[in-house]
Amino acid sequence: MVVPKDLLVHLMKVSEFMIACTSHLSQKAAEIALDMPEEEIQKMVDSYRQNCELCCASLENAGFKVYRPGGGYYVWIDIREFGMKSLDFCKKLLQKSHVAVAPGDTFGQSGEGFIRISICRRKEEIEEGVKRIIAARSEL
Repeated sequence: MVVPKDLLVHLMKVSEFMIACTSHLSQKAAEIALDMPEEEIQKMVDSYRQNCELCCASLENAGFKVYRPGGGYYVWIDIREFGMKSLDFCKKLLQKSHVAVAPGDTFGQSGEGFIRISICRRKEEIEEGVKRIIAARSEL
């Protein structure tokens, strides 16, 4: 960890339980995932890829600047044109459109001005969420 020395002792106590002591539920989930047939894994990968394309293409066609994931299942959207903090944008989007996204500044200072969307939902949910974001654009 890169932290002030006076915090190191306290954070080391917490990190042991977060890193070294994986929960039983997480261990079981990993065990099941490792035993999954390759075809099922490929279906999931294909589904994420389709969701990513659907999400990104729709938002790009509506004029949003989108950053496609290189291997994860989150899409970043540039919201700097709206002139508001990412947390404020997310709150307004949730209030007006009932769409929950993550503010970019949660992931560090350089994330300010961006939001993050998860694409690991059903296709219909991705379509609906993207429609709502596009529709809310003029109200934000």
